[in-house]
Amino acid sequence: MLYWIIVTVFVITCIFLVGIILIQTSKSGGLGAGIAGNAGLNDAFGGQGADKLLRRITTALAVTFMALALVLSIYNSDSETDSESIGTLEEEQV
Repeated sequence: MLYWIIVTVFVITCIFLVGIILIQTSKSGGLGAGIAGNAGLNDAFGGQGADKLLRRITTALAVTFMALALVLSIYNSDSETDSESIGTLEEEQV
């Protein structure tokens, strides 16, 4: 149960991270320059305020992504050991 909750949060974090990265303006214009949502952020927070906010959100999502990836990796390594031992027990019983 806990594994699926972590996976769900991980997938949602991935989707938000991709969205936030695409919204950001790049030095060359990029995809963020063509999205109207960024203009609304610039109006609300000023020219530099929106960029700072988006950078902070990106940093928080990236840290969350890495932490969840490590947790899932550790959780999977423990479950692989358990499944290997179960497979060995099944072979011995046959």
